Amino acid sequence: MKFTVLVDTLVSSAYKRDRVVPAHGLSILVEHSSGMKIMFSTGPAFSILVNNSTELGLVLEGVDVLFIPIWRRPLAGCYEDVITKLKPKLVCTPPRGLSRGFEHIVKSSSPLKIERYVYSTGIISYGPYVEHAMILTEHNRAFLFIGCAAYGFSELVQRTKNFPPLRAIIGGFHLSTLDIERFGMLRHLYNSLKVDIVPLFCTSKEARQKIINMLNKSYDPGVGFVYRYP
Repeated sequence: MKFTVLVDTLVSSAYKRDRVVPAHGLSILVEHSSGMKIMFSTGPAFSILVNNSTELGLVLEGVDVLFIPIWRRPLAGCYEDVITKLKPKLVCTPPRGLSRGFEHIVKSSSPLKIERYVYSTGIISYGPYVEHAMILTEHNRAFLFIGCAAYGFSELVQRTKNFPPLRAIIGGFHLSTLDIERFGMLRHLYNSLKVDIVPLFCTSKEARQKIINMLNKSYDPGVGFVYRYP
């Protein structure tokens, strides 16, 4: 499995001299070992999605699953362009959004299967937003993709407990270095699960570096960042 960050608020250092652009949003293209192509979030604008994928040498056509974690512009701003122009085979969304009626709309608060290898954590809603995260399985490991953790990441992680062992947590953690409580929770998760953590959208630059130092990794997350497993 390989995933590439298409849209993020930062650009990975390796691509800062290229014409990829940062944006306030998130989109990740996952290429599963089965051949399945999954787009997690769209980012705020289709032009940015197309520009960055082109500059990174990636083809957007042929998306099998489009997974929308939350109805917010940074994560679903070009939803209609993506479904119209890229025509993903299956679209998974939470309720209360731009759904046209053909999508797989997740209303359960428990994990459920969306497609082979692709699962939803089930929705979380304690306020105006409804959020869920994507669980992807590969080689008897689970990978958790989070949009922005509007209500925190701990409950989303907890919902992976009946899946294969968690290998990585990827995405937006709604986190800054000032959030001592959430950082403590993240450190506890890392110490107990020994998972990879890839911090992206709505995680401050300083918080990202603190997480990377905690993991003792050389990650440079941002647009263009590639993660491979195994």
